This record gives sequence, structure tokens and C-alpha cells, in this order.
Amino acid sequence: PVLRAWDSLVDSLEGVFCCTALSKHSFIERFSYPSSRAYVVHQSFDEGLFNFLDIKKPCAVPKVAFVGRFCALKGASTFLSVASGLREEIDCVVAGKLEIEPSIFRNGYENVKYLGTLDRDRLAEVLKSVNFLLVPSRRADGWEEAFGMVIIEAMACGVIPIATNHAGPMEILGETLPG
Repeated sequence: PVLRAWDSLVDSLEGVFCCTALSKHSFIERFSYPSSRAYVVHQSFDEGLFNFLDIKKPCAVPKVAFVGRFCALKGASTFLSVASGLREEIDCVVAGKLEIEPSIFRNGYENVKYLGTLDRDRLAEVLKSVNFLLVPSRRADGWEEAFGMVIIEAMACGVIPIATNHAGPMEILGETLPG
């Protein structure tokens, strides 16, 4: 009953706005919606917070950030593997909801600092202080990273994003190198 009601609602729409080409394509496929009435309008960010002003990048030791839900689907183990491999050469920060055992940070990841869930002001400060953003999301049945808002916020702060090959990050970052 709910899906039929949703289908009926979609049929009555004059147009649909999606935040990525992937979400537009998925919507068109799922609801057999006319592509001429579906549009992509990319998300935006707060330029007052996320910008090049007052950037404080470390000089001696580069800093890498992970921002978002720290869980398997978002690539937490990949991030920790990178952090472990670069232990003496790089500092790492994790900002966001922790969905793994917190004690993991006490087990050989001395160069990783967990900051917790941050408000928008604090997140902007953190992004202005790092050099790289790692977005190592993993594909799962029926899911892939569809956008990655943090990528555009980080880029606005002068951060170099490094992301896995998902539709959302690819749409933001454009051409990628193989691998």
C-alpha cells in the first residue's frame, strides 16, 4: 500500500530534483519517470564556514582526516591501515560518529586522534587544519557513496580529497587515475 501511494505521488510530480546524476538515474529507473522532467542540482555548502580564509595547514607533518560515520561501510579499516602504515610520517584525525569499538585507537594507532562528532563550525576548523581527506567508502549490495558532502566542504578549505571509486565522488572529482 505504501509503495503504491508513493508511485501515485511520483506520477503526479511535474519535476524532480536530484543531487547527483546517480540519484537521478536511480529515480528514473525505479519509477519509470521521464528523464526530461528529472534534473540534477548539486548540493551546496556554507561558504562562510568552509573557505580558504584563516587556513592553518601544518608544515612539518602532513595531516589526513576521515570525516563521517566511522564504520566498515565507510572504510574505517582502510583508513586505519593507511594510518598504521604512515605512523611516523603523518598525523590523522577522525571526526564523526564512531560505529566501531573505541578502544581501537589505543591499539597501535598513536598517530590517530578521535575528535568525536563535531558541529559545523568545529568541522570547518578541522578541515582548514588538514592537508588530505580520505574517503575510503566500500560498496555493498544496493549501496555506494552517492555524494560525499564532506568532499566539497574539504575542497573549499584547500584540502586534497582522496576517494574510492564511487559514483558520487567521481562526479565531484571528475577524471580519476586507474586503481
